[in-house]
Amino acid sequence: MVGMPEKLGIVVLGTGYSAQLLHMEKIARIPELRLVGVVSRDSERAKLIARKYNAETSFTDLSEALKRQDVDVIDINLPTFMHKDAAVKAAQAGKHILCEKPISMTLEEADEMIDAARSAGVKFMVAQVLRFWPEYIAVKESVDRNLIGIPVAASALRIPGPGYPWASWHLRAKESGGILDLLIHDIDYVRYLFGSEVETVVADGGTLAWKNTDAFDHASVLMRFRDDKIAQVTASWIRPMNMPITHSIEVHGTNGYISMNSFADQKVLVSTNQGAVFQVKPSEADGYYDEIRHFAKCVIENKNPIISPEDSKASLEASLAALISIQTRKHVSLPL
Repeated sequence: MVGMPEKLGIVVLGTGYSAQLLHMEKIARIPELRLVGVVSRDSERAKLIARKYNAETSFTDLSEALKRQDVDVIDINLPTFMHKDAAVKAAQAGKHILCEKPISMTLEEADEMIDAARSAGVKFMVAQVLRFWPEYIAVKESVDRNLIGIPVAASALRIPGPGYPWASWHLRAKESGGILDLLIHDIDYVRYLFGSEVETVVADGGTLAWKNTDAFDHASVLMRFRDDKIAQVTASWIRPMNMPITHSIEVHGTNGYISMNSFADQKVLVSTNQGAVFQVKPSEADGYYDEIRHFAKCVIENKNPIISPEDSKASLEASLAALISIQTRKHVSLPL
């Protein structure tokens, strides 16, 4: 891209778990990026985290970072309810935007973010990391190679690792969406896997064990797609606190079956109707590193990221439909 610097200047907004371990730790190793700074309202914490990850400076307010001409990208790692304001400000300042999932709390907020980015002509991608995660890439590529025929149904499970929800904002439904923060991973992935849109959603769940929150801690969701494919997604906070992260997906096709399980020795297995059973070995890649580098390359090469903001809005819509279904105990049709 004409006039684009050799390395993009990036500023990370937020200093929590996601900002540090899932973003700054990766940014430090990405050749196309230089970590200009870190933003935190706590000036001492901002300085501490900046030193830890070799950022050039720190800021106590996003507006300070937006004034810098050498800042090209704002990487938003804030509680979900704060995404919209940060993204709109970044877009209006002409900065490209990488934002942690979910895109926002509401569809109206998502529209504001998308409109601001489009009006400013900046790149905007939501970090739906499963699209870059090696095991999930292996499943998608197996489907795309027609190893199991046409995929007609899928079932996914997600249980987070130790300490989650680790931040108080996750426990407040109005700030995080509660189980939405977890559920959206697999809802987004099955939409991507099927290449189709959700038509109806029915879900059940609630606040079953975590009595210190107003957010749902468990959800089981059944989705019917417009081409009559079916997907079931379960997400839960209910598990022993030191239990490792657990995730799996099963895909049923007209000519076979794929299973992926984080606990299995052979993580991705394909079984065909002809009796063949074989392993598909995922790469050793780091999904968080790859998604951030993908976005950086898209900015430099002036290409569209593989995840459009409209796509992320559609995943949010299906996820919100699941929460509505739990609340009303009714089927919910899309669009909302």
